[in-house]
Amino acid sequence: MSVGTSGQLRTRAAANSAVCVDLQLSACSDAAYNQTTFPTRLNHRSRDAVEASSEYILLSVLHHLLEGQCNPDLRLLGCAVLAPRCDGDRERRPCRRVCEGLREACQPAFDAIDMAWPYFLDCTRYFAREDEGCFDPLEKLRGGLEAEDAPPSGLPLDFIRFAHHSYAQMVRVLRRTAAQCAHIAKTYSIGRSFDGKDLLVIEFSGRPGQHELMEPEVKLIGNIHGNEVAGREMLIYLAQYLCSEYLLGNPRVQRLVNTTRIHLLPSMNPDGYEVAAAEGAGYNGWTSGRQNAQNLDLNRNFPDLSMSDFNYLHASCFEITVELGCVKFPPQEALYTIWQHNKESLLSFLEMVHRGIKGVVMDKFGKPVKDARIVVKDIRHDVTTAPDGDYWRLLPPGSHIVIAQAPGYSKVIKKVVIPAHMRRAGRVDFILQPLGAGPQKVARGLQRGGRRPHDPRGDEGLHSEIPVVRRQPPANGAKPWWWSYLSSLSQHKPRWLLKY
Repeated sequence: MSVGTSGQLRTRAAANSAVCVDLQLSACSDAAYNQTTFPTRLNHRSRDAVEASSEYILLSVLHHLLEGQCNPDLRLLGCAVLAPRCDGDRERRPCRRVCEGLREACQPAFDAIDMAWPYFLDCTRYFAREDEGCFDPLEKLRGGLEAEDAPPSGLPLDFIRFAHHSYAQMVRVLRRTAAQCAHIAKTYSIGRSFDGKDLLVIEFSGRPGQHELMEPEVKLIGNIHGNEVAGREMLIYLAQYLCSEYLLGNPRVQRLVNTTRIHLLPSMNPDGYEVAAAEGAGYNGWTSGRQNAQNLDLNRNFPDLSMSDFNYLHASCFEITVELGCVKFPPQEALYTIWQHNKESLLSFLEMVHRGIKGVVMDKFGKPVKDARIVVKDIRHDVTTAPDGDYWRLLPPGSHIVIAQAPGYSKVIKKVVIPAHMRRAGRVDFILQPLGAGPQKVARGLQRGGRRPHDPRGDEGLHSEIPVVRRQPPANGAKPWWWSYLSSLSQHKPRWLLKY
């Protein structure tokens, strides 16, 4: 179906009048509504017409074409256009702001496969503003979690509800906590579970959302197995504790947050948790809910390793697995005791990230050296420097031979002695000399007065201009790899997906 016919905006004698019918499209079965109306704004006059359209077929296979990116968000957004929401004999259009947010986030995925943005997801043409009565097609996906959920009035600042939290309750608590401590906390998602739940992280830092030079970062992850829930609840409680104690002036917590970037992911497997929670505490079987919705053990779904081993060997992370008890899904009345038994251990574990050495690796001009390797003699595990040239290396007390090396530079070797009772990381910087000619441009860097090397986020000009390379159409007029596949699925060739 060409844009000239299927993309034409339909007209109604009464724009707000519609006949609602049941929504019976399989690709839209998890939409936030259950009634739609025909004809649609793409001029599809029946369910059969929608299912035969190239637009609907695209939604059905988009997950595979984009390799899972933006799923199920884009599918639900498309459903809101192909099968518009109908409430009380009135059609409601999806919100323009939701479309614009998704386009900004997902456009790179389309560019990567040389596919144009689908015309029916034109945010101006097929979507409405809030003052026009639009709806959020992702509201079910979010579980209605954007609304403010104020805690009961009259409770002290440090109040923590020691109970099991459903997914919706967990997200509300994390977002409310981040809002309460907005100057030191923020939430972000690292992606979605197979069933579409946000994997929500709460971060604590003196500058949330930013990496600060030589500030160590630490992550705590819970609920990898959906039916092992003690760690999940401990991290939810820990987030609230860090926020409230910081506001109350606890010097230990303030020092920890101001010098560390802390990431807490209470639930890595929210889909499995829902399965386990349905059986209830004390009744959960040994394996019910352990795996995710794809029947995968997330702790072992790594190439040849389990998760902690993979992170240690491939991501410069020192990671351990902690089992909090023999009861996978403890009764609610036991949670306060478990928190009391583990609170001090959690705080001490976070503080341990400051043991050992830290520093910056730079060249002779003070320019940070990214991905330089920090080697400790007789320890068969190296770490690498971050983009700012900084590194962190956990080490026990004693004498160590530390080597810094990078391609194109001579290695530098230093002997480092860490005292037995040293509680903060010692600073050990390295200046690497180039093997050949040095860079032609001299960058401002570390001065004798102890100035820090340039922070790439600042205003000083270490970054050269990078020319924008625009993709040109293939010289031989060849179509992208997905063209023949999509063309074979429908009698209407989706030419509107071609960029050229």
